[in-house]
Amino acid sequence: MEVLTILKSKDDLNKVNTGIIVGLNKFSTNYNVSLTLDEIREISKDRDVFVVVNKVIFNEEIDELTYNLCELSKMNIKGVFFYDLSIIQINKVNNLNLNLIWNQTHMVTNYNTCNFYCKNGVKGCMLANELTIDEMCEIKDKTKLDVFANVIFKPIMSHSRRSLLTNYFKSIGKDKENRDYVISEKVSKMNYIVKEDETGTSIIYGNIVNGIEPLYKMIEYDFNCVIIDKTYLTDEEYDNGIDLVNRIINKDIDKELALELSKKYFGNDTGFFYKRTIYKVK
Repeated sequence: MEVLTILKSKDDLNKVNTGIIVGLNKFSTNYNVSLTLDEIREISKDRDVFVVVNKVIFNEEIDELTYNLCELSKMNIKGVFFYDLSIIQINKVNNLNLNLIWNQTHMVTNYNTCNFYCKNGVKGCMLANELTIDEMCEIKDKTKLDVFANVIFKPIMSHSRRSLLTNYFKSIGKDKENRDYVISEKVSKMNYIVKEDETGTSIIYGNIVNGIEPLYKMIEYDFNCVIIDKTYLTDEEYDNGIDLVNRIINKDIDKELALELSKKYFGNDTGFFYKRTIYKVK
């Protein structure tokens, strides 16, 4: 099992020792670190790099996207996380050698679709955060795709192409500052992060999802990669997380102690790992 990190800033390129996940400049959304082709080419020489292309693609962007994918195929990158299905066809008709990883956020929820994409040249899948750990393991058991899953992260709840913050502040006659905002929900008393960039507006869950206990089943079912998303973690939280995950994978820590430490570091919120959902894995 390989541990991957979604970076918080470009400074992390010199701090993080795991394989890394970065966005592709102009073709990714909700990634703090989106790099140019030249930057990706340079960093992929001596480390495992996965590139995210998760923007919805419009007709006028296809030629530029095709050029970017052709250039990526010449590099030593480990894979491309994709959202728009046009990328499967571009990879096929141009005879590219990209390892494509299906990453349609909330839609990666069943093994039949995983196996369909497997037959069409896709190599991996990034499981939806809304699945339970048992459903994740069932998918891993019944697909030939490499399986990726988040283990410590703050999930993105929704994304809109609209500039919601800009429009809100315009409606109340104030200027929007260039920063993330927080919405406090009165009933649950939960805080949610609201982020706007050139691709639109996203709402991010306020708590860290603690996937340390589910990690044990991911190891049992031989998941290919687990991901720590550093975007909304402090350096201390990330360092504690990567140390704990590596010790668990290497069997260097007692399970009871690991779970105790995980709650100390990240709290008790396990997201959907143990909540039944409406999604079907078949």
